[in-house]
Amino acid sequence: MAYRIEYGPAVPEQYIKRKNPLRLQILTAAFLLTFSLLVRQYFPAGTQKLRQFLLPGSHSVTQDALDLLMGDLRSGEPIGDALTTFCVYIIDHDETIKR
Repeated sequence: MAYRIEYGPAVPEQYIKRKNPLRLQILTAAFLLTFSLLVRQYFPAGTQKLRQFLLPGSHSVTQDALDLLMGDLRSGEPIGDALTTFCVYIIDHDETIKR
């Protein structure tokens, strides 16, 4: 009486996790966008708190730096240079950092 044992993979292919960091980034961005829109729609008082959390420091300085960043990106500036300009602008113009 003969028999044969065939061993398959230790973990079936359907359970092997594939590394896809882009998917996580897209899901995170979608969650933050949805969360922000829901806060804006249903919790107007929370909108100001959310803005303070996402735009720390002086609001006008951060908003000016974001406008500068968007302008640089629209004009074709590389993202690294635009982010460097953004950070330098905030550090140079925000009084709360200089304390």
